Amino acid sequence: MSAVFHISNNVVNDFVLKQNKHLNLPHEILFFAIILISAYFFNFIYLLLFKFSRLGSKKSNVQVVFKQIYVLFVGLFYIIGVLNSLVGFYLMFFSSLTVYLSTMYNYKNSNKIKMLPWYILLFLIAFVLFCHVKVNLIQNGEILTGALMVLVIKLHEFSWNCQDNYISNTDKLSAFQKDRVITEFPNLLEFYSYVFFYGTLITGPAFEYKIFIKWIKSDNNNQKVKNPSLWKFIKGLFFLVSFFKLSEQYPVSNLIDENNYTLMKKFFLLYFIGMIFRFKYYGAWSIAESLCNMVQLGYDSTSNNYHLIKNVNVRGFELAQNVKRALENWNESTNLWLKNYVYIRFINVNKNPTLASLITFTVSASWHGTHAGYYLTFVTGSFYQTAGKIIRRFVRPHFTVPTSSTVKLIYDFITLIITQTAFGYLVMPFIVLNIKDSIAIWKSVYFIPHLLIITLQIFKPFLKKTSVKLPSKVEVTIKDDDLKSILKDKFDYEDKQKKD
Repeated sequence: MSAVFHISNNVVNDFVLKQNKHLNLPHEILFFAIILISAYFFNFIYLLLFKFSRLGSKKSNVQVVFKQIYVLFVGLFYIIGVLNSLVGFYLMFFSSLTVYLSTMYNYKNSNKIKMLPWYILLFLIAFVLFCHVKVNLIQNGEILTGALMVLVIKLHEFSWNCQDNYISNTDKLSAFQKDRVITEFPNLLEFYSYVFFYGTLITGPAFEYKIFIKWIKSDNNNQKVKNPSLWKFIKGLFFLVSFFKLSEQYPVSNLIDENNYTLMKKFFLLYFIGMIFRFKYYGAWSIAESLCNMVQLGYDSTSNNYHLIKNVNVRGFELAQNVKRALENWNESTNLWLKNYVYIRFINVNKNPTLASLITFTVSASWHGTHAGYYLTFVTGSFYQTAGKIIRRFVRPHFTVPTSSTVKLIYDFITLIITQTAFGYLVMPFIVLNIKDSIAIWKSVYFIPHLLIITLQIFKPFLKKTSVKLPSKVEVTIKDDDLKSILKDKFDYEDKQKKD
């Protein structure tokens, strides 16, 4: 079924499609490229208006309003003008309004509905699943569903950040949660400028409202660190070009059609093709981070870095030696959402980590869409995490406690190879999406990672933790009498605080 509800005489969209007759690019790639590259132009206009000319600087409130209107206008220009999707606009506008009104009611009534963020999560997951199913009814639906996925994270985080404002016992909140509490409920302009912020509208990363509104009101003018925007743009461009070049030479179909490869070569191709697939995300996310950093969004004055808007640590993932470290460095904004707003929130209600993990993986898989490949990857990923815990608990200590550096280096190298190869195997269903091809690829390597996970579970009761213990206390000799006196006062004070 073809898409409906689009503007018939859309000058911008018509111009883009006309030019594409010469380029002959897939529409999805074309619009992604236009939005990402043109956002630098809009960033430059933003800097001209609010940095160099200081529009409205004599009345700071006026300047803030102008900023919000500008950010909102550019976001709407992309959805309605470039993508020509009225349906996409309606979906984003009314889903956001629903969350805004319900959260405002709860906020004004001191959290009258205690479970509201959970109800909002159920609504948002059902909403995004519906959009995934009906993607053909949305003009440029493949791009718009990506934007809706980013929006789901922002709206759910927003609901919790409002809810936390009325937590009577603040000790129940972590430092992360306290830092993002919304102490002043936003008006509609503030809220929708956050919802339609153009820099991360299509690709993410998502981030909390508190980060956005702090930026819009201050622009981080007193930053003391070099802006990484240019470097991230170059990095993003490199990964995107590499993806397009290498994906043509090493298509995933090679793994399905070719049966003459040796087992070692098949595992290598699993790793290599999986890495090429990641380049697409590295590129898009790096450019999105670059766009934010160009206008000083993402700067953290407390730690003097640009880590508030960050979605991937390429080196951290590619050199990860275990599942836990790899997942921590991949799609960081989504992982922060799942960890801090789903998993930990559920643990606070029900102290069952197994059930919390199951709910978190279900939310993650449903958020991604309805393709069977997503569920194969995420279910297997949960087993990967379980296997990783067993290895870290029973195997790793034998190599990390005081031993020869050579043995530890060998262990680190082996775990690096195993982890990266295992992830190549894991992500194949995420790439091919359907069950038939996913099983065919896994079958071609005899389901070895799955069999190893089962073997670990069978032998887990017979494994023993290492008996070697690290020194529990390190003795430090202080010769300077003045330093001794200072440290003694410090320890005495800390002891007193603990007793109080």
